[in-house]
Amino acid sequence: MLLFKSVDFIVGAASLDSANVLSFMLSIVGGIASIIAAIYFFNIISDQASGAREAMQQATQNMQDAGRSLQENIEKFERDTGVKVPR
Repeated sequence: MLLFKSVDFIVGAASLDSANVLSFMLSIVGGIASIIAAIYFFNIISDQASGAREAMQQATQNMQDAGRSLQENIEKFERDTGVKVPR
């Protein structure tokens, strides 16, 4: 409602004809739609970045766990067999 009152004020002040008023209204609607679309796509990209960040953290954690597990298995092998694994 406020938007239409603002447009009415601008149209009255500029004394635009009906074709220009329609163009003006459509440009305002188009601008609002483009802002909404930009916010929507920003949120999608932000969600994807967040998911990628979580996946990287999980992969890093998995690699650290695997490294610890490998080290533990090497130490167990050396204890059980008496064979020193070169490092």
